[in-house]
Amino acid sequence: MGFGVFVSDEFVRELKRPPMFWFGPELVKRTMRGISPVLSDEEVRRANTSGGLNLLVWESFSNLKPANQSALYRLMVGVFVEVYRGFLLKEMITSQMESVERLHWAVDAGAFCWDPIRACYIKSLEESPDEYVRKPHLVGLTPELEASRRGSWVGAIFDYHKPRIRFSPAEQHLLLAALRTDRGTDQELARELSVSLPTIKKTWLSVYDRISECEPTLIPCWREPGGETSKRGKEKRRRLLAYLRDHPEELRPRERPTSFKGSAR
Repeated sequence: MGFGVFVSDEFVRELKRPPMFWFGPELVKRTMRGISPVLSDEEVRRANTSGGLNLLVWESFSNLKPANQSALYRLMVGVFVEVYRGFLLKEMITSQMESVERLHWAVDAGAFCWDPIRACYIKSLEESPDEYVRKPHLVGLTPELEASRRGSWVGAIFDYHKPRIRFSPAEQHLLLAALRTDRGTDQELARELSVSLPTIKKTWLSVYDRISECEPTLIPCWREPGGETSKRGKEKRRRLLAYLRDHPEELRPRERPTSFKGSAR
């Protein structure tokens, strides 16, 4: 299980300045006081449109001890990347380690250790790992650090491409649900999203109108007879979902487009 939040630039600056502190308890205290550094939905949309986001992994752990720890480790990293891939990230700070083993896991995945005196990330510690994990510390990664080497397991979260289609929030909700259910019908999507079937069909029309205006080569000539119930309609949806699996940035929160000539958003 793991927890991740997007936090403000000021909180990240505080984290990096000596004296260091344990950020989990600090997040709780500030939230209880009504001064949480965690970004609101609107702040996430704004930062993901321009500037970039700071991802803070509060904690991650497993209560299982399988024989093959490496398999569990690869699964954890894979899920983490899948959840955050497609966001415009400018820094990732992973959870503060409670053991030397966890520290080695993070470094092996591609993270660097923060040196508050030199104010930079470093690859090799100047103190023993046992001493390092006993006191507040930071382990993280930036796009610049990732670009300076061949690549790492976790570095894929920085593979960002600017969205080409700019779906509305309602369209994104539908498409995310369609990806989860994969071959789910419109009736199943309506039940999952707690909306009417006509609303689902209207949103699909809006999705295809938006594609027609923003990226017409993705699904050309989409208004064929038979619509989504036809074989050709199912193929259109299959092509669209395949594109979205490769381009998760299309479904991440962003500030809304200033104009759109298609049907209802």
